[in-house]
Amino acid sequence: MAELPGNIHEKIGDLRIERGFTKRQASEDLGIPSSQLTMYANNKG
Repeated sequence: MAELPGNIHEKIGDLRIERGFTKRQASEDLGIPSSQLTMYANNKG
């Protein structure tokens, strides 16, 4: 996998989209609430 530019918050969203996951799918796979995933992606977590 190629190195993605940006910070961890940008990478979360980029990887989720690159792999075709919805926020719900990604949060379920990670075992966290979707609200928490959103907070991480928005740099608030």
